This record gives sequence, C-alpha cells and structure tokens, in this order.
Amino acid sequence: MLWNFNENTLMSQFNDEDGTLLLQNNIKPRYHGVRYMKTMRSLFENTAHIGDDQPLYYTYGGICRDEDQVLFQKYGIIYEYSILLPALLHGECMKTHGHIHAENPDNHTRRVEAFEILHGQGCFQLFRKLKDYWEVILIHMKKGDRVLVPNDYYHLSINTGNVPFIFADLIKEDVECSYEDIAQRKGAPLYLFSDGKLLYRKRNNNWNKESLHIYEVYADDVPWSSALETDIYMQFKKDAGAMQLLLGKE
Repeated sequence: MLWNFNENTLMSQFNDEDGTLLLQNNIKPRYHGVRYMKTMRSLFENTAHIGDDQPLYYTYGGICRDEDQVLFQKYGIIYEYSILLPALLHGECMKTHGHIHAENPDNHTRRVEAFEILHGQGCFQLFRKLKDYWEVILIHMKKGDRVLVPNDYYHLSINTGNVPFIFADLIKEDVECSYEDIAQRKGAPLYLFSDGKLLYRKRNNNWNKESLHIYEVYADDVPWSSALETDIYMQFKKDAGAMQLLLGKE
C-alpha cells in the first residue's frame, strides 16, 4: 500500500510493500536499513508461521535538505526516520528491537535522543534498573507529540495502531547503540497486545524474577522536561547549539 504525505514533513510517499520511502525535493537518506524477523524472533511472544524474511520496520538516516547539510555536519547531529509496520504478530503489536545508548568510554555517560511522532500512534517503552527494582515507563504517543529519552533508559517503540507508526529523531552522530542486554533477556519487560483495547503483560521468562514498577503516561506528562517546543528539525535549525547541548547532556 502507498502512503502519501502532503503535510509539513520531508516525507512524500512510503510503500509498505517494499519499504521504499520517497522524500521531498529528491532528498536522499545517507543510509537506510530494514529489520527482519530473523533477528527479532526471540523478542516476541509467538512467532509461529512467520518467516525469517518478514520485514518488521525500516530506518532511514542522515536526512536533511541540501542547504542544511553543513549545519548538521558542523554540530555532529543526524536526523532519522523510523517506520514500524502496523501488523499484529499473533495479537502482539509490532515493535522495534530496543537498545540503550552505549557509554562514552572517556566520561562514562550516554547520549540523549529527541523524538517526534509524524504519523500514527504507538507507545515508547522505557526501562532502567533502580536499586532493587526496574522502573518501566510506557509513554502513549500520537502524531505531533515530542519527547526526550533520557540517557540512562533502555527504549523501544511499539505500533499500537492500524497504520504505519512513523517518527523522527535527532541524535548525536557519535552515538553507539547497545542491543545485547535486550537480546540476552529475550526482549523488554512488557509485551503489548491489541484486541480492541491495549493490553500489556509481563514477560514470563527472563523478567519473572524481577520487581517491576510500571507507569503509564502521555507525552505531555513524562516526569522530566522535554525542552522540545516545535518541529525538532526546525528547532535544530533555529538554535543548533542549544540542541547540541541538549543531546549531549551528561
């Protein structure tokens, strides 16, 4: 199916059959990728009868207008799109693999990431270890919402709707993502399902001995300041130095 975008984004059209994304004014992503079932099978509750070559979501990075290339390069920031398909896998909502930003070996800190929802609806699942329990935050997100993901959270995105869930992000170009912990635990603490209403339940394996403190919030109610006032691409252009400090926050 073809999805057309005539709104104020850099997207023009997305083909969900082959993952082709057309951008306005012949803009070309610097890189793109696709995540297949083969590398995420252990992260879902039930993947019976789903082939290894089933695409789950697409990523496109290094996106910018020609006149903005120097600005992005100067501040070492990249603008990306992620597109999660709307399929349900035996009732479970489509999701990304999830990761945490790797520590900078020089100062042992991680990077912050800014997100903006461009199409559809979904949840971000954030989690981190606090003393003797895990804090798990489900952030309900819709088109137009923006949120910062603090530097100490594992995070993944989940499509809870029936259209592609598309979001943009800004992040420092030197960031490295670590997927190993989530892969070893065979997924995040919660599965999300959609059968007329959104449900979630704790994973039975690898998390069942952990104490989970679960919170559900909307993007406007996250327990930290977002500092994102408008379209994140335009906010970067307006004050690139401030965005660099925000994303590089220790």
